[in-house]
This record gives sequence, structure tokens and C-alpha cells, in this order.
Amino acid sequence: GIRDGEPRLLDNIWDVHGKGTVSALPVTVIADDRDPEYIANQLSSYSLAVTRGRLQAGDYCFFPHQLTVLIERKTIPDLLGSLSDNRMVDQAHKLIASANTAILLREGELRRDISQVSYRDNRHPEADKDGWVRTGWSWDSFQGMMLDIQLMGILIYDAVPMGSAAYEIAKIVQSLSKDAHKWIRQRQRPDIVTI
Repeated sequence: GIRDGEPRLLDNIWDVHGKGTVSALPVTVIADDRDPEYIANQLSSYSLAVTRGRLQAGDYCFFPHQLTVLIERKTIPDLLGSLSDNRMVDQAHKLIASANTAILLREGELRRDISQVSYRDNRHPEADKDGWVRTGWSWDSFQGMMLDIQLMGILIYDAVPMGSAAYEIAKIVQSLSKDAHKWIRQRQRPDIVTI
């Protein structure tokens, strides 16, 4: 649900049009049934209509302004694993073939630790006293792979800390569904956009 200090995302269902009139903005998110159910439940608590089903690509799908947006959610350990065994390459190709806009949502904290990637997980048996787990992954290799994903046309969005995926997905849905973002259909940003 909504944590203390987080803004309430009422704009998910209400949009102001014209001179103070308010109309309902129907926003439905399809959540893949292989992704944790608790995230779909949290999305519902942000006033989004959530349907669970099997997606061919991505973990979350919604349709702002008659476009298809897919979000692939990866925890840092899962992202590293899917890069190691090339699952991410297959998933990336499916995302860009299936969506007008594809987003890789990286969930959790990561950092450069000397020359390698570390991520925070206080429960991991190899975590240091501050909860950081060294992966052995070269930072430069990881950054290179992230650049490759972006060059394929996939946006990268971070959900920090771990457990904030539903909140960040709701923010993405809210933002892209607003009338102020109708310009994404033409893929040309207007001169001035108020966010």
C-alpha cells in the first residue's frame, strides 16, 4: 500500500480537463500471472484496475493513448542471472517486438563497489555488515550491457529500495496516461510539458 510520506496517486483515475471539470481516466494494468501476486495487489491499492493473465512479453502491460507499454521487472540478482544465461537478450527482443514503449524496471539498490557490481540484500548470507552483496560482476561489463539494452530501445527505470516496484509502476502508469503525455503517440515531445 501507500507508505507514509509517499504521495497518493489519485491522478491515476482522475484527470482535470478544461475549466476544472474532472472525468474518470480508465487505466487498466495487466499483470503477468508469473510475477508475484502481492505486486498486483499493491497496484490495486494505488487505484489502478489490475487484471492478472499470461503475457507473452513483459511483466506488466498498459495502453496509454492507444499505445502498448510493457514493463519487465527484474530484481538486481535476477537481472544479473538473466544477463548471464542470455534470457535477458530473448526477453529484450520480445519486448521491443511487442510494445510501442518497453521499460526495464530494475528493483533494488545497486552500486559500483571497487570495480564490481554490488546490490543490497540484508538477508543474503554473503552480505556485508551494511547489507551489500558483491556479485563478482564487472561494473564495466554490466554498464555495457545496460547500454546495449537502451540502444535496442528499452528504457531503464530504477525502483529503489527493494519492495518499491508497485509504487514505481503506478507512477509510470500515472505519468504516461495523462493527457499531457499524448505526444508519445507521435514520439515527438512538444516544446513545453508541465509534469
